[in-house]
Order: sequence, then C-alpha cells, then structure tokens
Amino acid sequence: MMAMMERHAGLEEIFLEHQTALLDRDVARAREALARYGERLAAHMAEEESAILPLYESRCPQPPGGTTRMFLDEHRKLRELLADLAAAADALPAGPDPKTLLAVLDRETQFKNYMDHHDRRERAFLYPALDAALPDGERAVLLASLGFR
Repeated sequence: MMAMMERHAGLEEIFLEHQTALLDRDVARAREALARYGERLAAHMAEEESAILPLYESRCPQPPGGTTRMFLDEHRKLRELLADLAAAADALPAGPDPKTLLAVLDRETQFKNYMDHHDRRERAFLYPALDAALPDGERAVLLASLGFR
C-alpha cells in the first residue's frame, strides 16, 4: 500500500511548479499549476475515500494512527485550504509586487504544513496498517485497480 505514497510525491512536484512560477511572478503559470495540483489532489483523495478508507475502517477496527473520520476530516480541511489558495492566486495581479507575493506564499505555508502532517500520518499509520491487514493477493488487486502495476 505504500505505493500510494507515490501519489504524494507527484503532488509535491506540481506544487513546487506552482510556487516556482509564483517566484518567477508568472501568475498565469502559477494558476495553471495550482489548478492541476487541485485536480490531482482531488482525484487522489477520491480514490482514498472510495477504496482505501473503507478497507481501513473494516480491516483495522482499532487503528493506532486515527480513525477513518480523522482522515476524512483532514481531506475536508485540505479542500478548504486549497480553495483559499486558489482564490488568492486568482486575485493576484500580473507581476505581483514582493509584499503581495510574500503574503500568498505565507498562506501557502499553512497549507504545506497541513499537507505534510497528513502525509506523515498516512505514511506512518494508514498504509502500514493496511499492508499488515491485507493479504498479498488482495493488496495486489487493489493496487492494480488504482492504476499501479
């Protein structure tokens, strides 16, 4: 199940593209990268919510790293924070001044910290618990259904 963490690495790369575009003051490129990031994050959370978390709830009834509800609440918070970032990016003028740009980057720090917290909880608890709870064959079928080979 740790293969699912590959999704997080890909997301981090896209967010870096977004922030690099901000530093270049290329607002259009920054918005495009953030939109792509949002689409991929939404898809990843949807696959966790439809395939991963129901298994976690049924196979790991006393999980050490938090309940399914905690992960769902984190997803909700990530969606809210990302919507705020998208609104801030949409409000940026072309070639923003340093003060405006720093304000946006500061807001993004909160999101990145929350995402890091979420990532660490999944890496330490969610996926290892599922790895332990699922037989190899079932795990392989699940991963294949999510596009892993």
